[in-house]
Amino acid sequence: FIISGRVKTFISDIKGNTMVTGIYHKSQYFGLENLSLGQVSMDEAMAIENTEVITIPLQQLQQMIVDYPGLLQMFIRDLSSRVAQRERRLLETVYCSVWKRISNTIVRLSEDQPYSGQTILTISRNDLASFTGVASETLSRVLGDFDREGIIGKQGNEIIIKRPEQLKSLRS
Repeated sequence: FIISGRVKTFISDIKGNTMVTGIYHKSQYFGLENLSLGQVSMDEAMAIENTEVITIPLQQLQQMIVDYPGLLQMFIRDLSSRVAQRERRLLETVYCSVWKRISNTIVRLSEDQPYSGQTILTISRNDLASFTGVASETLSRVLGDFDREGIIGKQGNEIIIKRPEQLKSLRS
């Protein structure tokens, strides 16, 4: 469970290629998918900014579910939502243009983070490329196109979303 900060989860192959599988922030948890299946996680986790997390031992989690039955329903809804999100990402990878995949990812990640008065997504280009399933060079080119069109602004690892409705409405 994340007390503060952000964490990315990812998987790697034997060649060192990585795919970001999730980005989590304050008040979110990760790692439950494999725990609920009794499997060792294939995902690795890494803090992407100063982060404080707490771990909840399996036995304690099981007791919490017994004591608070609504917690199990919450976990089931959340896990179902995560499966549906991953399926949408897979479908986008197969059928959507690179522009649409990148715009959808930016919108999705910016909506998942706490709102701070301005829509700013802070993420490394490599992580965003990996999460979207595109080469970092392709991502840079598309972000440059979005910037020139005034849809976003760029400052280091920050993406300032200037026109979210246009970003959301890009065609596949």
